[in-house]
Amino acid sequence: MHYYFFRHFKMSLFKQIGRGLNREMTLVDEMGKLFPAIDVFAMSIEYLVNDMMLIVEQRVTAQLRPEEIHWVIAVPAIWSDPAKQLMKEVASKAGIKKEQLTIALEPEAASMYCRHVPVDTAVDADDVTIAQFPEGTKYMILDAGGGTIDITVHEVQDENTLREVVAANGGGWGGIMVDKAFEDFLKELAGKDVFEQFKVQETEDWLCLQREFEVKKREIRINSARRILMHLPASFVELCEKERKLCFTDIIALTRYAELVEIKRDKIKISKIVFFYLFGDPTEKTVMYVKRILNYNETKDIKAILMVGGFSESPLLQHAVKEAFPEEKVLIPSNPSSTVLRGALMFGHNPECITERILKYTYGVNTTMPFKAWRHPIEKKSGHGRWGPM
Repeated sequence: MHYYFFRHFKMSLFKQIGRGLNREMTLVDEMGKLFPAIDVFAMSIEYLVNDMMLIVEQRVTAQLRPEEIHWVIAVPAIWSDPAKQLMKEVASKAGIKKEQLTIALEPEAASMYCRHVPVDTAVDADDVTIAQFPEGTKYMILDAGGGTIDITVHEVQDENTLREVVAANGGGWGGIMVDKAFEDFLKELAGKDVFEQFKVQETEDWLCLQREFEVKKREIRINSARRILMHLPASFVELCEKERKLCFTDIIALTRYAELVEIKRDKIKISKIVFFYLFGDPTEKTVMYVKRILNYNETKDIKAILMVGGFSESPLLQHAVKEAFPEEKVLIPSNPSSTVLRGALMFGHNPECITERILKYTYGVNTTMPFKAWRHPIEKKSGHGRWGPM
């Protein structure tokens, strides 16, 4: 069967920032095959459009015409303007007319949602929500997604509007960095070549392993059991033993994880120390960036840190942020992974809710004029210049 399998392809646009985006760029799928990037994005959006229309037909008695729908696509705030423009072209290729499309920034969408819906979970017992913040209050939005970490600061203008105080900062160290670290862990156990062979030959088992890890990734806490139990596909063990000519237990014994990993039939017990290590890089970078932004003059008086996005569901990331900033209120919605989606819906109805944004770039003009001794201070004189001696 001929197919392409892409994961985390949204990150490709972020990775191209600074290297130049173009409509001819290609993506590499999980099996190493190339495919036009614009088609991958367009087909994904087209599928979502068709699926939504199908559900509407099933659940809504009145007929809904395509021209009656306004679509909102949320993108990371740290994306470049060319990346956002490419998304507009992709949406057009997927059948969405430009007059029916709005591009929303993910942290802004999440912020709008949380401003209107009470936040159920707070770091303390006061049940503080940003919906209660009075005009002039500043708070940070830490949008920790799968691919990127977006950090920005908003100030409450009134009950319906916000202004951006600090432009979006961040980078590509979202939750998929933990996935990448887990893959590196498996490669170290089995050998890189054996692992790549496993992905190609036993793709279904590899995906099952990925899905189980995703569940564990959202569950593990500081006080979790000493060892984390996961199902390990028999095909993975069999392939390792076949290629390495060793029992799998002996293979593990040759790695630095000899005392940290245990095999019991079709189960693998992994020390939670290993899991903490998998989270180390993205967690440290996120905390470092938050500290950097909190040192700005404009952020000295912020009242809270609002954590949203799928990666914000991780108890380990939550613990790291709360521990690093004990003096700040850390607010976490009960559904951080869907705040951007819900907020984008609200943004589509009220795109003027953000009254002011910080420009990434500004234009300047360098000019001079003839020096006149009777008018201009002598210290402002720049020399002879093209006007000659004065």
